[in-house]
Amino acid sequence: MLLPTYIDFSRQSATFTDAGGGEERLALPADAAKLAEEFKAVEIDYRSDLLTLHLPAGGTVVAELGLQDPDDVGGRPVVYLDQNQWSTLAAVHFGLRDVPAETANAARRMLALGTSGEIVLPISAGHAIETGPQFSHRRVALATTMLEGSRGWQMRHPVRVRAVEFDRVVGDGRLAGTEHAVFTRTPDVLWTRRLYPGPSIPIPPLDRLFPRLTDLASYAATMRNPDALADQRNASDGWIAQWTRISEFLEREQAGADRTYEVTFGAVLADLAEDLLLRAPVEQLTRWFDESARTDVAAMPYMSRTMWVMFARLRNRTGSWQRNDFVDLMFLPCASAYADVVIGERRTIADLRRATLCPAGAELATGLVEGLPLIEARLA
Repeated sequence: MLLPTYIDFSRQSATFTDAGGGEERLALPADAAKLAEEFKAVEIDYRSDLLTLHLPAGGTVVAELGLQDPDDVGGRPVVYLDQNQWSTLAAVHFGLRDVPAETANAARRMLALGTSGEIVLPISAGHAIETGPQFSHRRVALATTMLEGSRGWQMRHPVRVRAVEFDRVVGDGRLAGTEHAVFTRTPDVLWTRRLYPGPSIPIPPLDRLFPRLTDLASYAATMRNPDALADQRNASDGWIAQWTRISEFLEREQAGADRTYEVTFGAVLADLAEDLLLRAPVEQLTRWFDESARTDVAAMPYMSRTMWVMFARLRNRTGSWQRNDFVDLMFLPCASAYADVVIGERRTIADLRRATLCPAGAELATGLVEGLPLIEARLA
């Protein structure tokens, strides 16, 4: 059986090889040319289930193929790093700035564990959104570090994750049956919509291989081009304004903890009204809200944490809503609900540590030096 083993995007051709070493070349469709912007060529090793991506600027990145079971982490710890932690890894990896020795050593060890495949270091849409302020050479260094460290593993977008959690209680369960894995190598789950067009090739196994390559190229493209996610960053302004108004309302009312939680609960679900209406009709949602919504949400790994951190922020009258909160309060609660270890920024990690009534989730740390021993213990 002939299988594609080498794809040369610069020449728009794929080399197929059989078990006896025979080769055959196939011309790629014209719409595959766009992938050449991110990868010069790709080598496919089916025995080791790996892709070797040749980058236009030189160098290679290894990614896991995952065609058989894209959700199987193989018993490895899943470690979610906040953007600031990835920035430290990139700074050490490429010598971008001075990093304290202990942190630098932890960064090298963390990246080595990721690139060797001993742990899973998933990337997320939140990382791409938060990369906006980076300059060109720093963007390239950060994108390359993330591609190397993640080996193509991704976190399903939190909007998709919460849809699954709600589908289990107010939907028909079909979504929960198809999008159950939060950390995956499945294409087209990193974003809420497809950002990057890819070729359609109805020839096995190219029909499954190219969506995987397009997905990896999509992340590389958005990291390279900050304008690709301008609408995502602009969305944070309206979000900040909304929660600032709610904070001011509670301050004027001098609301206590119970009242603050009721407002938080209602505001979060109102924010998700459009998503919820996709799961069930208004009448059913109204009954659910009155009868079992609080109990059901408290049992949801991700949404229970969302409720808690939003409540904690509203209770903190001295705090203010910042642009980076838009990403942190969406992605870190999701990661902490389903990963094994999460290393993030201090304020959100502190809030998550106090969310003791939520279902069990990740071990939490505020830096690489604190987080590395948690990972080493799991490996041991």
